[in-house]
Amino acid sequence: MAYEDTMNLDAPERQLLAIVGELEVRPLDWATGAVVRSTPNALVRRGELLLGTAKLSWDGAFDSLVRRGLLVRRSGSYSIADGARDLARRVRRELASQLFGDRLVRAAMSPTYREFCTRVFGPGLWAFSLIDHQQIAALVDALALSPDQRCLDVGCAVGSLSRHVAQATGAHVRGVDIAAGAIALAQERYGNDPLLSFQCVDANDLSTLGGQYHAIMAIDSLYFLDDLDETVAGLR
Repeated sequence: MAYEDTMNLDAPERQLLAIVGELEVRPLDWATGAVVRSTPNALVRRGELLLGTAKLSWDGAFDSLVRRGLLVRRSGSYSIADGARDLARRVRRELASQLFGDRLVRAAMSPTYREFCTRVFGPGLWAFSLIDHQQIAALVDALALSPDQRCLDVGCAVGSLSRHVAQATGAHVRGVDIAAGAIALAQERYGNDPLLSFQCVDANDLSTLGGQYHAIMAIDSLYFLDDLDETVAGLR
């Protein structure tokens, strides 16, 4: 199949292709730990968990993706066709960028969420990690950064924690996140701070960043990686 043909996927097809790819990467049931077969019902359940109200109806999408050679159907289960794996990976990451971006920005702009974070975690800490000021102090001590050093924040969301670390240490913090909307908000809020920079990057592709860092932090983000060992090995 020609690459151009894949650009005509409609929204339900893109969602379904992404969820099939997601289930291949993370095949375990989140509650039981059992391996989940990619049957239509299992795929719909995973889609509802990940997409929430954004999930569209996939009626017809199963058959159309099989006809187009993007999915393979065997014994009632679906898998990504060998020639469609790169496309499925790209679609999955594009969907993650959009969904996480929308959710993080919506939360960051919510007065209710900000008040919740203030009451639970402390003033000025409306981040998305379950971390309080005492834990941030422990993080800063562990990073052991000085003003002439650089730190990479993997999964920085809207940059709140990156900013805390930069202010506490004087080091330059580079925040990366797959969520395009969150990165745009971080750049809007902190783009004029010389100690901070932000970039929309998939954490699975950190080896492409280049540069050297004295410390790397990843708070509530490592479990999103497709292959933790491979990603960490690429950072050494």
